[in-house]
Amino acid sequence: MKGSRELKKRIFNRRYLYLLLIVLAAVVAYSNTFNVPFVMDDKGVIVENAILRTPEKLFTLEQIKQSRYIGLMSFALNYHIGGLDVVGYHVVNLLIHIINGILVYMLVMNIFCTPRMEGSKGLAGWVAMGSALLFVVHPVQTQAVTYIVQRFASMATMFYLFAVVSYGKWRAGGRRWWYVAGLVSAVLGMKTKEITFTLPVALLLYEIVFYGKPDKKRLINLVPFFLTMAIIPLSLIRIDKPVGDVIGDVMEKTKVQTNISRWAYLCTEFRVIVTYLRLLVLPVNQNLDYDFPVYTGLNTPSVILSFLFLLCLIVGALVCLFYSKNNSLFRPIAFGIFWFFIALSVESSIIPIVDVIFEHRVYLPSVGMFMAFSAFGVVLIERLKIKPKIIISLFACIVLVLTVLTYVRNQVWQSEIALWRDVVKKSPGKARGYNNLAEAYINAGKIDESFPLLKKALQLRPDFAEAHVNLGIYYTQKRMMQKAIEHYKEALKYNPSDWKTHMNLGFTYFLVGKVDEAIEHLELSLKGFPYDARLHLNLGIAYKMKGLYDKANKHLQMARRLNPQLFRGIH
Repeated sequence: MKGSRELKKRIFNRRYLYLLLIVLAAVVAYSNTFNVPFVMDDKGVIVENAILRTPEKLFTLEQIKQSRYIGLMSFALNYHIGGLDVVGYHVVNLLIHIINGILVYMLVMNIFCTPRMEGSKGLAGWVAMGSALLFVVHPVQTQAVTYIVQRFASMATMFYLFAVVSYGKWRAGGRRWWYVAGLVSAVLGMKTKEITFTLPVALLLYEIVFYGKPDKKRLINLVPFFLTMAIIPLSLIRIDKPVGDVIGDVMEKTKVQTNISRWAYLCTEFRVIVTYLRLLVLPVNQNLDYDFPVYTGLNTPSVILSFLFLLCLIVGALVCLFYSKNNSLFRPIAFGIFWFFIALSVESSIIPIVDVIFEHRVYLPSVGMFMAFSAFGVVLIERLKIKPKIIISLFACIVLVLTVLTYVRNQVWQSEIALWRDVVKKSPGKARGYNNLAEAYINAGKIDESFPLLKKALQLRPDFAEAHVNLGIYYTQKRMMQKAIEHYKEALKYNPSDWKTHMNLGFTYFLVGKVDEAIEHLELSLKGFPYDARLHLNLGIAYKMKGLYDKANKHLQMARRLNPQLFRGIH
């Protein structure tokens, strides 16, 4: 009895050290990210999002219905604690990443407690620790952790993993509340990001691989999880419409800001998925904004080869399942490969998204591949009879190299200028990099450096509304108002409902004394920025100039309420 207690104590202490190592590895890898500025979509979702500043708006039924409501709530909490100080946002992102690393460890440990893994239970720690450490220090995760807005991906992954871990705890004989906790986590995940949609399928896979073909009772236990899948489509569409319109909404919502056909997107994703796998094995030439070609069919050799490679990988997973009768370690290999494809299916299949590739999309799928890598490594160790000290040293070197690569990759994120310079270098044929680098120069007060970049962006893409807006800002700062107005108008041709363009055009009209035109565009911009203090101040002054004092006072009072600092020196 005493010996049994001592053994449990040693195991517990070892797990404690493992978890501490996961935390320390993540902190070291991301220790240089706490002052990384808001970039790209951070600005629209966080910096310029009036909803975060107004709790009464955040808790309306319209907002609660939004598909990413829980993630948005976390940003609102960050804002109400620390405003727009980026440190708080990065602390939360890193904390979520650490929790995910711990959950990966727990997931693998759960797997080795299932009936079909009994023969390999003694190797659980090796596979669990390998999977978790690879997950937390691998540089491919930087976009999901360092890019603040991609908390949607990391937080959804947290709920996804917790649901699977909780289900596994309950399935292994834990109390019923584990099942309930998993179900609640599934609901929260569905309201954080659409990638959680595949969670019930992952649970079914868990049942099949580690418990065998499920009977009726076990399938009934999964039904509540499958019912949570309805949350995502109901969040994206209006159900108070005729059936035909609802179907139309579904078709529209499953094509995100793009006219790429579903077939072309699927063919392109064969190449994208191979790129993700290459990054997991060899994380070099990472890029925030890849210039990736769209393939229209299987008539391109690289697409056919990619398809065949992915097919071989799936067949390999099936072969692993077959051989798992002799060695149960093949089960987590197969499970990890299937997890990878299931978790990636929402964003890399037949639902076209305007950006065909983004590194943060592999954050959740990577859990499966790191599990497969670790289990396969242990299989090789067993077969080759390699000494444990050699393996520990080799793995420590791999983790150290990946940690250094993550730290170095995070250096690129230290400023918008550095980040977009990196993009322009790696994607010289893509207009967005030039435009965003120009915008970064404008924000840094280096206005002259922005001009040739904006010209290059428009040369590559003449209908690029954002580049026209930034040229308008450039000409405004150069006091060339007519040219600025021309570019703002050109931008509105391509994007007539862009409230920021209306605001900039309104400000410019105001500066040249065209008060009526200024009011027209400033009022239009209020639809997008109802809580912008400077906007209300300029509208108030404009209405005062027109002698419309009631409207003027209304906007001036709103501006004072939103930002009293604007009225210093104004009497």
